[in-house]
Amino acid sequence: MVVICMRTLARIALAPIVAASCVVGVACRAPVEGDPSSSGSASRSRSSAAPVASNAPTSASSAPPSPIAKTLRRRPKNELELPTTPGNLFFENLDAQVESVARLARADSKSLPRWKLLASLHLARGKHRGDIEDIGLAVDEATRCVALDPRQPDLYVMRADAQQSLHRTKAARADIEQARRLDADGDALAAIEQEIDWSEGLYDKAAASIEQSAVTHKTAATLARLAILHHDLGREGDAERAFEEAEDLLVDTNPMPVAWLDLQRGRHLLAVGRLDEALPFLREAWRRSPVCVAALEELADALRIASTAGSEEALRFYEEGARRTGDPGVQGELAKMLRARGRIGEADTLKWRAMWKLNVLVLRFPDAMYARAARFFLDEGGEPGRAVNFLRNDVAARPSSATWLALARGQLATGHAAEARQSIDKALAMAPVSALLYWTAARAHALVGDDARAKELSDKARALNPIIGRSEPPLVPPGSVR
Repeated sequence: MVVICMRTLARIALAPIVAASCVVGVACRAPVEGDPSSSGSASRSRSSAAPVASNAPTSASSAPPSPIAKTLRRRPKNELELPTTPGNLFFENLDAQVESVARLARADSKSLPRWKLLASLHLARGKHRGDIEDIGLAVDEATRCVALDPRQPDLYVMRADAQQSLHRTKAARADIEQARRLDADGDALAAIEQEIDWSEGLYDKAAASIEQSAVTHKTAATLARLAILHHDLGREGDAERAFEEAEDLLVDTNPMPVAWLDLQRGRHLLAVGRLDEALPFLREAWRRSPVCVAALEELADALRIASTAGSEEALRFYEEGARRTGDPGVQGELAKMLRARGRIGEADTLKWRAMWKLNVLVLRFPDAMYARAARFFLDEGGEPGRAVNFLRNDVAARPSSATWLALARGQLATGHAAEARQSIDKALAMAPVSALLYWTAARAHALVGDDARAKELSDKARALNPIIGRSEPPLVPPGSVR
């Protein structure tokens, strides 16, 4: 799946857009014990509340009345409840607007408003689609704007957002500091810093800022980011409530924030094994935004987990996605699916096309491409050693739970179980929790012969996601020698 992380809202002529920066992997969540909104058996529950003291008052009159819990919809809002512009029309218009503004900006190289609008459009479109080149253009155009007027703080904010989206954290922090010196909007700066801190493993700092933003500046963006925080820390019920509260604040006809929020909710439900609930959200995300690579990949993954028939439907989505996006990750995955069906010529064409594009992008945007390129070269690209080197570089740049987890999975795929155990133990020591984390750790420990630890970890994984074994390799592959 696409590297994803939250970003600040793009401040453009379009409606505000919530976009995700991706992070490698999606953490699974555990239900909050006693939470009426969480699902699953009691064995899956985990309380986030403080223990009740034995001398707590028992009389109903001695305690304040409890607030009435909101009944969650547990489904995406439909077109009547939350109408948006049809995706095909919206993105055709957006592409036309980008071309028009670019033509006008080139005709007047000194027009700050035109270059600023163009940068904002490229940034919004690039973040939503997962298009690294669009985001790179936004950086270049924002730099041109700064040169035209270095006194405008919002120009540094926009460039910091774009730099952070490309995982250029040092450059992003430098722009944040300059924007702060020019008295930039604090909420916008906080949103960018939260993602940088989270990606570098500064979890306590990032979490405190995310929670504060949701209180002092309650918007769809800050509540959605709070939901993702709950998701990462295993607070399933809290995450679902925050996601729905965020959805209730969306009123614009722009399909991008709606699709993005549906995607995050689908990911959340898929990660905790609630496949039947996840699919409607993922389908709705792709319906509203048929150019969002992350929505396509998550939906296809869910369909393949669901059934053999779902695998055929996933193939059709990938064929459509390859036509619409030209994303090398999509092309590589489609090549793999076609190869498995005996369509070798088509698969080879897609593979080489994807490999050429990825090599170009890795040279231009290495920090942003390490994880994405690694997934291709571990699988269809057939260069596992190169893939693991990419993952090591990613850990060096952003030492987080997600990057250590990705490295451990790469090391397992290349037969280096002892190294994988060392990597995954780094991730286990950090704040985020997930079934994927625990299952990967169980695999690493099982392969080095630590069966007791492997069972402990696999039990934790199944408690968070009872169907984790349907999407992940077995703890010990059949016929393997330990």
